[in-house]
Amino acid sequence: MSFAGPRISKPAKPPNPSATTPPQPQQLSSSKSSSSSASSSLSTRLAMVELKQRILTSLSKLSDRDTYQIAVEDLEKIIQTLPPESLPMLLNCLYDASADPKPAVKKESLRLLSLVSASHPDFTSTHLTKIIAHVVKRLKDADSGVRDACRDSIGSLSAQYLKAHSVSDNGSVVGLFMKPLFEAMMEQNKGVQSGAALCMAKIVDCALEPPVSSFQKLCPRICKLLNNPNFLAKSSLLPVVSSLSQVGAIAPQSLDNLQQSIHDCLGSPDWATRKAAADVLIALALHSSNMITDRTASTLTVLEACRFDKIKPVRDSMTEALQFWKKIAGKGGDEAPNEKKVPSHIRGYMREAKWFHRKYTPTLDEYLSAALDTSSFSLAVTSFIGMGDIVTKDSLDWVFSDPKILKAASLIGRLKNDIKSHQFEQKRGHVASAVECYMKQYDVAEEEATLGLSKQVNNAWKDINEALLHQTTTIPMPLLLRILNLTRVVEVLYKHGDAFTHTGTFLKDIVVSLFVEPVHL
Repeated sequence: MSFAGPRISKPAKPPNPSATTPPQPQQLSSSKSSSSSASSSLSTRLAMVELKQRILTSLSKLSDRDTYQIAVEDLEKIIQTLPPESLPMLLNCLYDASADPKPAVKKESLRLLSLVSASHPDFTSTHLTKIIAHVVKRLKDADSGVRDACRDSIGSLSAQYLKAHSVSDNGSVVGLFMKPLFEAMMEQNKGVQSGAALCMAKIVDCALEPPVSSFQKLCPRICKLLNNPNFLAKSSLLPVVSSLSQVGAIAPQSLDNLQQSIHDCLGSPDWATRKAAADVLIALALHSSNMITDRTASTLTVLEACRFDKIKPVRDSMTEALQFWKKIAGKGGDEAPNEKKVPSHIRGYMREAKWFHRKYTPTLDEYLSAALDTSSFSLAVTSFIGMGDIVTKDSLDWVFSDPKILKAASLIGRLKNDIKSHQFEQKRGHVASAVECYMKQYDVAEEEATLGLSKQVNNAWKDINEALLHQTTTIPMPLLLRILNLTRVVEVLYKHGDAFTHTGTFLKDIVVSLFVEPVHL
């Protein structure tokens, strides 16, 4: 008989704390944070997808003439409001669009690449190498309009990145621009070579603060290309030398080889190359005359031999170059255009045009040296003509000697105009005014710049009053009063705004009260 004792039960397992204990606040917070992060990441990806789709849709509309302008405006808005993390995606879309079969799409995508760089310079600087390489790649396009778009895009990039405040080492940035262009010039394709050369000239022209030492290194490589029989675009490369001369980037040690290369081009069978070579010699005479004073003999000999070219445009350039170089050599010449013989106000306009073309903001002194020539000076001289015998040769000699009263009048005319009209003129795309120059030079706000310029106007009025009260010349008083009255007219024109431009404002009432309905005393 078996004995069955009591069955001993196993001890029960302790309850699982995780199953019975309610979640702690930290765990809830972590869970919510993770969920929120995932949700945020998802919404970001969805926003990126939506933005890309919007970009692609607008790019596709560029190929249709009816939707082209709408697409351009939409893409410009996207670029202006683009978050930095979306920049690579936008650039890739533009890269792809620039390979579109439609020329309009290619050209606009190239323009938009430069707009992206201008709108987001800090974020696109890391993409600059790829952007430039992509633009240069498009130089292979058979459409000349696309190649022109490449040139303009490169110029915009140069204006953005070749300036002192944008990068610490402009020399390395110049290399980023020039290396792919020199590589393109080695291809046996005249269109590509020509496009690359035109881009190079555009880079030099558009650099706001040209890195002269880096640009000087280009001359030896340019000479090699000009001497290379396989290089087919000499007529497009020679203008680069002209541009370098204008910014003072012709190194003295490179000049002899450069001159010889230009002489060889003067004898080229291609008339465009001959003309371009003559134009370079004109540029050297105008902008690098101090370096060629002792190097004129050989150039004069070559020009004399080429002056009767059968192509008229070439012949004209040869003749002009010959006259310039004769002047430098001290051998006289016919009535050739000489920069020193050009009236001062014309030289002032030329300087302002160069600043505008290069998007350059000069110092205040640079600006005023040109602005005073383009202000009231010519108006005062012209007004003397109708004053009869009182205006003698001595009077005109005095006027052209830059007397203090006339300089003060010109300063008032220029500064009063700039103070009242600079905002309107900047919207119209004018050259930088005295206000912009003052703001940049002294790093101040517009209000402070205007105040500083107004003080200069007050000081100029003191100079005019001094000249009238303490007359030290034999110039008749009526001539001095004519300058005074012209300056008073300027004060009226710009007292409450720019009445010279907007004639239908308060100026109309003043004219009526003076001449139509005068107040009888």
